[in-house]
Amino acid sequence: MALLIGFSVIYLGACFAIKAHVGLGAYDALCLTISNVIPSKFFTVGTVAIILNSSFVFGQILLERKNFRPLELMQFFFIFFGGHLLDFFVYTLFADLVVSYYPWRLLLAVVAFAISALGVMIVMESRFVRVPLEGFCTLLAHKFGKKMGSIRQRGDALFFVLVLLLSFIFSDDLTIREGSVVCLLIFGPLLDLFKKPVQRLMRFLKV
Repeated sequence: MALLIGFSVIYLGACFAIKAHVGLGAYDALCLTISNVIPSKFFTVGTVAIILNSSFVFGQILLERKNFRPLELMQFFFIFFGGHLLDFFVYTLFADLVVSYYPWRLLLAVVAFAISALGVMIVMESRFVRVPLEGFCTLLAHKFGKKMGSIRQRGDALFFVLVLLLSFIFSDDLTIREGSVVCLLIFGPLLDLFKKPVQRLMRFLKV
């Protein structure tokens, strides 16, 4: 139950960040950009998230091989659940959400990043299965003797480059903007802020 709540909160935050139209974090920006440049109704932002997240799980399997826990295959369930939930939020539930006043859009982005950070912490503290991208980065870091944060930063840099290339090639709206900088600055501290309250809540609920 905690995982379902956590992933739901993550994708609710992602939806609000998309609706704010002031820029996204590196990974979300890549998902949205790919969905924008592929002219197909089937390549929604949620579908792209499903494809990319699934590739990170396959990457975990390749890195761990026999040491890969069968339980980690549950990631696929949460990937499909989250991707379809994101599409429901973006294209149905909040389809008509339009914020035109710029300061309110920036505020919505900050709230969105906070919501997503809360969701990520709930998932991390559940300790049931990995978060696909973070799990893949952790295994890469272990394999090459690097710090997970360093690997994650390099991944974000790669995502930013891909977003810029796709936006330039296909003349698409840039999904990396000032909101991306805000996300970069506040997301880590928000995780630290939410860690102890989430831990206390988990202990209280005995999750």
